[in-house]
Amino acid sequence: MTSPADYQIASQLLVLYSFDWSKAAAADSSCPPYRTNCQYSQVRATYPLGAAASSFTLEVDQGNPKVSHASQKCALAPSDSSVSPYTLSFQLLPGYNQLTVYLSWDANSTGVPVDIISRTIEAASCSGVSQFKVGSSTINEPSLELSGFISSPGSAATSTSIPPIIAKLSTVNVTAGMYLELTVKSEVSSSSALPPLQLFLDSGRSPSSMRFYTATTTTTTTSQSMSMRVTWTPCQQDLGINFVCFQSHARVLNGSLCSNQIDRPCSSNAECANNGVCVANYTTVAISPLKCVGINVMMEDAPVFNSSIPAQVELIMGRETAVDIGMSVQQCQSQLSLDVAPGSMLPPGASLSSLLVASWGCTARYKTLRWTPSPKVGGYSSRTCFVAKGLLSSSACAGLLPSSSERCIQLTVLPCVYSVRRDQQLQEIAGLFNMDWILLWSLNAEMLHPDYLVYREQNISVGHLYRSELTDMALDVVAARFGMTLSQVVEMNYNLAGAAVLPKGQRMCVVPNSCKGMSQTIYS
Repeated sequence: MTSPADYQIASQLLVLYSFDWSKAAAADSSCPPYRTNCQYSQVRATYPLGAAASSFTLEVDQGNPKVSHASQKCALAPSDSSVSPYTLSFQLLPGYNQLTVYLSWDANSTGVPVDIISRTIEAASCSGVSQFKVGSSTINEPSLELSGFISSPGSAATSTSIPPIIAKLSTVNVTAGMYLELTVKSEVSSSSALPPLQLFLDSGRSPSSMRFYTATTTTTTTSQSMSMRVTWTPCQQDLGINFVCFQSHARVLNGSLCSNQIDRPCSSNAECANNGVCVANYTTVAISPLKCVGINVMMEDAPVFNSSIPAQVELIMGRETAVDIGMSVQQCQSQLSLDVAPGSMLPPGASLSSLLVASWGCTARYKTLRWTPSPKVGGYSSRTCFVAKGLLSSSACAGLLPSSSERCIQLTVLPCVYSVRRDQQLQEIAGLFNMDWILLWSLNAEMLHPDYLVYREQNISVGHLYRSELTDMALDVVAARFGMTLSQVVEMNYNLAGAAVLPKGQRMCVVPNSCKGMSQTIYS
């Protein structure tokens, strides 16, 4: 609820009612067959989380039955703006009673009416367990229990049990595309022989794709129990909290009535005018407490990248570097993908492997980034980003959108450094950088003899690092100072391709030519 203009669409009102005999006894200790001041109901107004607690009021209209306060306004408790209880006490008379609750944005807004219709049934006693009269017999209040499990599509073996729902209102979190199964159980009993009656299970408004199976009934001399399966695979259109309420009714057969004349008794269809049908007429004699479950449908959490993925990687020309890019999601049935993010690209010559199964869990996958920087990419520095997507595969939900997350790695190739490959000699390496072997040897003072066989992956220098400390300098001026052409500078410094200026403080790799370089310095 964000503004008075849209609150009628965004708000929900969930009504839970109960008969609290202990509070009623304070007003009437004689315990008559039915109450006149019973605690009738609890009203729970459910609003979007995070709504301002002081923005909502409940106004109770005086109607039938008489409300103890003709106009009562209540503010939501600041400690919980999502579900806040209100207790309304008024007189109950035998039969049907109606209460209208108005939900409004503030005192000056037009209220949205919600009608609450109740039926008062005669009670047999005031014991801790509510009891009801059925002819000459007494039955206990029907019990109601909800339980169930959540599992991946087509895989009950990976299910998560839902604890029995005993409270009037419970919330269950379900990922869109997951399979949810609830079991609704009810039982009515008597301390003596159970009178002839039938137990019924009812539900309130529910999502259109939720399936209710035929209930099974078990009857003994002193009790009758009923169990019903409810299944649902919520999809993307069901995101948010979906309330489903259940209640059981103990009913006795009270003859038959015509379907089009509810006050006309009958024994056959022939006794009903205008093609009416003679149907069984059940009278409710006992009702269980109402129990509701709020099914919070959420999108699957985005894949999580492994914390071991480095944020920065420094590479050396000629040496292969491999980086495993791992990720995982919550559900084993999820379809995972890992690719270079749109707008990003792999470095020149780098490769990304196919998606591999990791050893650390059923939902873990990884790809390996491999790159051996060539002699032409010294100084390369760029960020490569990867996007991981997870989608829970469910035949019941078409068009589920994948959740995604992104991770980037800064890849930098050190300038002026080359890693020797197997059996390479100075002459071969010098040719890779367009210089002679004598110059290359002179750049590596620790190399005592030009014919000394260097070992594999030994790092050697292929130039000098230069940094402009005074000011920005034109790149062609820097090249001329060291006796190099502009193309030679770019060939040794991938990151300077297309640049006209060497910014102050930026380093570059140079290979000075003493025969062509400037005879004077910038200090001359």
